Amino acid sequence: MPLALAPMGTLTVHIDRSWQLAGPIAGRSCSLFREAVWECDEFRLRSVWANGTYTRGDDVAEVNVRAMFQGEGDLFVYLDYLARGDLPLHVAGRAPVVMTGRVEIDEKHERHRWLNRTQVVGRGMLDMVARTQTYEMYALR
Repeated sequence: MPLALAPMGTLTVHIDRSWQLAGPIAGRSCSLFREAVWECDEFRLRSVWANGTYTRGDDVAEVNVRAMFQGEGDLFVYLDYLARGDLPLHVAGRAPVVMTGRVEIDEKHERHRWLNRTQVVGRGMLDMVARTQTYEMYALR
């Protein structure tokens, strides 16, 4: 059975503050996000907490993000993901990063619990003027 991609809207991460340091193996950055918004046919979510770190070499960065979202009522969605891409081209807004992630939702939410049994993927572009990273999101089916 081949994999299929189910469209899952957009995930927009609004960057707040970042700190960078030269780690012993590679450069490291830690960031707080002002807000993250995930909008699709399944739900409209806003972050209640989100942060990320990345390690980078001269040409490649690997981003590790964790976020807790809230939707309508008592819908909470946890997302963690890794994204990789060509750092100089991405920062210049000329190349996307590709992310893979996991979603956790309380099993009582019958409409959404199928997401606990798959992974999400996305292709994201950085806008340094708006200070946003926006992903086209998909769930693997």
